[in-house]
Amino acid sequence: MLVVFALLLWVKASPVKKANRMLGLSFSLLAVLNAWMLFLYHAYNGKMDFLLSWYLPLDQVLIMFIGPVIYFYLLLLFDCSRIITPGQVFRHALPALPALVYVAYFATLPLPERLGMLLDTSDPKRWMDDVLDYLF
Repeated sequence: MLVVFALLLWVKASPVKKANRMLGLSFSLLAVLNAWMLFLYHAYNGKMDFLLSWYLPLDQVLIMFIGPVIYFYLLLLFDCSRIITPGQVFRHALPALPALVYVAYFATLPLPERLGMLLDTSDPKRWMDDVLDYLF
């Protein structure tokens, strides 16, 4: 459903088209995040080591980018003539830098160690996801 909303916002003609594209981008990020978490849960519940070997913790990076996208959406919604510069985007994306560093570190670990980390931390991830679901 999020993909359909994202596509609608990208192609729909509107006086606030730039703002709609930002909202469509946030819906796209949420759809990718949901697909990524579905992949993780499917691989973990099925104890499929082959699929778990392809997993990288990109969910935290995607979550960190959703906030700035919604901020830019609100800016564009209230001021349609505003231009967003690459410097502004970079400055708002900086909080995701530690998550990107962790993804790079995680990707360089040997496969048995990565699988061990994933299997050891799977219950806390479920707990965090449940708390976020209850919050929203």
